[in-house]
Amino acid sequence: MLRRQVASLLSPTTPPSTTQLTHNFLQFHTNLTRSPFSAAAAANRCVRPMDERDFDRRADELLEDMMDELEALEETAGPAFELDYAMGVLTMVLDENTTYVLNKQRPNRQVWMSSPQSGPRRFELDEDGEIWKDVRSGENVLSVMQAELKEIAPDVVLDL
Repeated sequence: MLRRQVASLLSPTTPPSTTQLTHNFLQFHTNLTRSPFSAAAAANRCVRPMDERDFDRRADELLEDMMDELEALEETAGPAFELDYAMGVLTMVLDENTTYVLNKQRPNRQVWMSSPQSGPRRFELDEDGEIWKDVRSGENVLSVMQAELKEIAPDVVLDL
């Protein structure tokens, strides 16, 4: 079937019209840009216009504050625990199978989180510039991190 479709497109006897080519391109483009998450993501978008310097300051502040609070895990997390923050990337290793990475994404004005619990997530500042919210669910990054760590280490008290 695919060979026939390709052959019909390449056939010199029946060249496609400009209208047909335009229609095919528009259909292809529409299919590429359509996403099952687009409606949900659009409903929770919290993009706040800001320049790079403002974004860097706010994202660094979030990651540095998180680092300060997560240092409380050092005493109870075990020997494999590592916490590192450098060049806009916060990495927390609880054990060989549990690593969190939070990093700045300057072009998107987002903070991305790779979580062993919930997978990849993206956070943007809300319109007031106060809360970093998940672009799909609208959840606060601090609440997400605190809830996930509570599942992993129920005895640890964090004030994120």
